[in-house]
Amino acid sequence: MSTEARSLSFEGIAKSFGGIEAIRPLSLDVKAGEFLTLLGPSGSGKTTLLNIAAGFVIPDAGRLRIGADDVTALSPRKRDIGMVFQNYALFPHMTVFENVAYGLRVRGQPRHEIERRVKDALGMARLDGHEDRAIGQLSGGQQQRVALARALVIEPAVLLMDEPLGALDRQLRKHVQLEIRRLHRELRRTTLNVTHDQEEALVMSDRIAVMRDGNIEQVGTPAELYRQPANVFVASFLGESNILTGRVTQLANGSARVALSEHQIEVVGEGAMGLSVGMDAGVLIRPEALALSEAGAGLPARVVELVYLGDIVAIRLKLPHGSELWCRRFSSADMPEEGRDVRLSWRDQDVRIIPMLSSPREAD
Repeated sequence: MSTEARSLSFEGIAKSFGGIEAIRPLSLDVKAGEFLTLLGPSGSGKTTLLNIAAGFVIPDAGRLRIGADDVTALSPRKRDIGMVFQNYALFPHMTVFENVAYGLRVRGQPRHEIERRVKDALGMARLDGHEDRAIGQLSGGQQQRVALARALVIEPAVLLMDEPLGALDRQLRKHVQLEIRRLHRELRRTTLNVTHDQEEALVMSDRIAVMRDGNIEQVGTPAELYRQPANVFVASFLGESNILTGRVTQLANGSARVALSEHQIEVVGEGAMGLSVGMDAGVLIRPEALALSEAGAGLPARVVELVYLGDIVAIRLKLPHGSELWCRRFSSADMPEEGRDVRLSWRDQDVRIIPMLSSPREAD
């Protein structure tokens, strides 16, 4: 599989259905050889954007490019793409070999080339020895890998994946996530993936574009989005979040000070873009950044519940005015008792001050 990877570019793309804006004008570049995931809740526009890339939906405005070529008006068959569907869309009356070979046969490849490329694709998908099996004899994970091999064997410029792991159970999903990541690192095929599963996005992606209401809220690496979310929506959607609300009282040298009126304290943290003095803002403190003590300075709270998650314990805490926070600690550590009053503290460098909302905008 040697076709050179090409970029995928959405330029001012917009789409409405019956007067409802599914995609507001946006731009997004998927770099050549990159694995980018569109992440967002139902109705955010991620599947519509994928279908525009595939040619199943024609945009109302804007252009779509693969490399330097404008493919906006091309049919799906002429776009040099591979597609992996959530339900796999395999042919049940064909063997594994025949399923993977199908796209090559349609493209008129000679028999020896088909045999070589199918063998290579099945080897990469770790399906050696399964060539003659019927689809019904395979597990869900194996079927998913057949679908992936079928998409890759045609050596597409761009690989599109629509919730490819949605039909798998949790344990199998985790295994296949790692398999897909391994394959991508071997092939560096330009990939656009769609999911609403944050773990899947974090594990598999080079970058993630978080979508809401037809907009792209933020694009970044998994680490960037987790550590530096642009607003409360991104922080809440990616990872576990503790968010207190207050009003910005000071901005200086990249930091912000927020007054939490109901708690009668001020919090200092790293300030995100888009903040101004006097505006409402969210104070983001991840559960792993909270420290508990039974005395001393800090925000008063009561331990409500301990939830054991294997090597981690999630501790639910209630503040005096009724809002709740979560803390995470290793289960080997000493645990406070349920009903115990504690004090919460954190380091300023572990706090991020973020806007409550964002306005529609384009993303690079």
